Amino acid sequence: MLGGSNFGNWIRATGGFLDAAKSMGVPVWRVKMSCFVICSMLAGFAGTIQVFRLGSALPSIGDGLELQAVAAAVIGGTALTGGVGTVLGAIVGALLIRVIDNGLVMSQVDANWFKFAVGGLTIFAVVANSWLRWTARRIKVEG
Repeated sequence: MLGGSNFGNWIRATGGFLDAAKSMGVPVWRVKMSCFVICSMLAGFAGTIQVFRLGSALPSIGDGLELQAVAAAVIGGTALTGGVGTVLGAIVGALLIRVIDNGLVMSQVDANWFKFAVGGLTIFAVVANSWLRWTARRIKVEG
């Protein structure tokens, strides 16, 4: 998806290796600022939808969702170091988190176990990502 346009390639290059992106002539500051502006606009849009859905503005409605947002991206295959990952992977990660949440609610499990499950799945995804990266480097060096 990001590879289909110059701006998408610039975003990926900026997130992957900043010095290399600068060397290639990517306007790094403008790309970062544009990404922050787009993210802020989408967050405002999501907040507006939430206000319309609930009928009133509740500033604390999103407290604690940071773990779930990072976990969705990491579970979807995004590397914490940057430069690796897809939007589709993050969507799959978010869907998996929702399935876990709904499954625990339907099973009438205590709500505190949800954070434990998400944290455990995130740790597993980070370890698996690191192991796959290490294995790929070893194969590349040997081959």
